[in-house]
Amino acid sequence: MYDECNIVAITWARNEEDIIESFVRHNAPLVSRMVIILHRTEDSSLSILNKLREEGLNIEIRQDQSVAHRQSGALTDLMRELMVEEKPDWILPLDADEFLCGDLAGELKKVPAGQVVLLPWRTYIPTPDDDSCEISVLSRITHCRTEEIPQYYKILIPQSLASDPNAVIPLGCHRLCGVDASEYKEHGLSLAHFPVRSEKQLRNKILKGWESHLANPDRKPGEIYQWKELVGRCRDPKSISKDELRDIALDYAYKGETTTLKFSPICAEKSC
Repeated sequence: MYDECNIVAITWARNEEDIIESFVRHNAPLVSRMVIILHRTEDSSLSILNKLREEGLNIEIRQDQSVAHRQSGALTDLMRELMVEEKPDWILPLDADEFLCGDLAGELKKVPAGQVVLLPWRTYIPTPDDDSCEISVLSRITHCRTEEIPQYYKILIPQSLASDPNAVIPLGCHRLCGVDASEYKEHGLSLAHFPVRSEKQLRNKILKGWESHLANPDRKPGEIYQWKELVGRCRDPKSISKDELRDIALDYAYKGETTTLKFSPICAEKSC
């Protein structure tokens, strides 16, 4: 952990039992603590997080039973709460399928005061050659895109902006809204992103997630378009083959014509 800074990671997650332990074990040592909001969780994610907390990892677990997918409101409210009660130096919104990579301590020293750090996605793709017997997502899925079109970013928010009452974390956490903030990209940090991992995980994510998104009265046209594109296929009971799963992952939030993959494994942690 970068001990000169107080960095709090905040997360809105749902049914992430296949990856949430790896997510916590990888990211927790890099930040001061993690606050994870579980939204209408139906799988073993809560049990896994409780075990990790009992083990001594610095995580706070909250639950949200609202029908709507209100990620923006929940994380914005949490950011404001933290700014009143703790005033951390940085707020880091992370999804449960995102893994921070790079020298956080060294890179934060270079960031000009008052700038939002943009963390680029590196999207990982399941392939037919992956070992289906390997439970750990990080050990199983080891290839990522060589390029991202478009390049999406997530945000790392400094205290000076997170404490602004007008600051809003929008759906997806790709930009900071409501404030006039410069953005910093000249660093070596990135987020390894694992949005598509298995047929079961994909169907669960898309069908339950899209239903909750439609229940949000504040939703805007075009939001989470990648979920909408997959609703029909995920409703179809026809099995999703390994080849099709790879193709779905290749197209997920990607607008290029073609892409290639490179072998770039993320170090996996032990299981509970």
